[in-house]
Amino acid sequence: MLSSVSKLADKYFIVGFFLPALLFSVALLKIFDCPSWAASVCTPTASVGTAISDISFAVLFVWTLAVFLTTINYYLYRFFEGYSIVHKRLPFLRVRYQRDFQNLSNRYKNLRTADRKSEASKLKARMLQIYPTAVDEVMPTAFGNRIRAFEVYPRQIYGADSITIWPRLASIIPKDFGAQISDARSQVDFFVNGCTLASFIALLFFGDAISLSIRSGGVTSSAWAQFGFGALAVATSIVSYICAVGRVVAWGDLVKSAFDCFLPQLAKQLGYALPAAESKRKTFWGAVSRQMIFGKLIADGRFVTIEAGSESPHAGSKSAETGENPGESTDDEDEDAAKPGGDEAGHDTVRSNKQV
Repeated sequence: MLSSVSKLADKYFIVGFFLPALLFSVALLKIFDCPSWAASVCTPTASVGTAISDISFAVLFVWTLAVFLTTINYYLYRFFEGYSIVHKRLPFLRVRYQRDFQNLSNRYKNLRTADRKSEASKLKARMLQIYPTAVDEVMPTAFGNRIRAFEVYPRQIYGADSITIWPRLASIIPKDFGAQISDARSQVDFFVNGCTLASFIALLFFGDAISLSIRSGGVTSSAWAQFGFGALAVATSIVSYICAVGRVVAWGDLVKSAFDCFLPQLAKQLGYALPAAESKRKTFWGAVSRQMIFGKLIADGRFVTIEAGSESPHAGSKSAETGENPGESTDDEDEDAAKPGGDEAGHDTVRSNKQV
């Protein structure tokens, strides 16, 4: 319990949640012309006792708002990635990105055909950062596509389902590397929360401007000022979203690096020796993923195991070179890794466990 409380005051929490909440609170003071409960925060002439009381209340308000943002973080990400009802009712949003994906794919093929390999390689590297590898996995938002791009990476390279494997992998990642992932994630959270709160602030400014206009029987200078602040809040929301999309790439690179560096260690932690052949490794991680997703147990003796307290593979009917029983047949499922569960099910890679 105490460790959970301490996380509400660490760098990740302060950067990703507390700072956006603080900026939002300052904007509220502007909208409501510094209400009485925050008078001593706005004016330094208040008595010391009153100032301490009001400042304490203001800090508590900001901290509570920051905690609230952590509780709705999952739902904010799902909205930004494109899982909301709004995105479902507007299918052209996804079609737009699918069309762009196809255009980039065609351009890549043309560059390869024209033997412009250097340009083709740069384009391919860029595509792998901003899009998943298949058109049917393309999301209706730029934010969602960049997250999906690093979610499918472990499956494409290692045959491992990232959604399922990540919580296990996070348990063995060194603290220093985990802190790097958390730092990168906190920057994304900062801009996601900033975009959300700026949008809400814009609504409040526009609502206040309309209210002033109605009460005054026309658009007054004060109303125009509120409209101006509302427009500024909208611009802030747009810039925050663009920054969030940009920072996802850096965060995703670290997550992919975690799979590259620590997946073999996870196999050892699970009691297995990785097969030597790459194709057999993909089969291995596909089988492990299905076991974790569907409870489909791996058959005894199918892969090389490591005895407790030993670094050497378990002797038996296994081949230590291939990592799989040469005489055992595999079904069609074992040729492909378990895929993410589509647009609705299971698509939460590193979301509930993004803070390592």
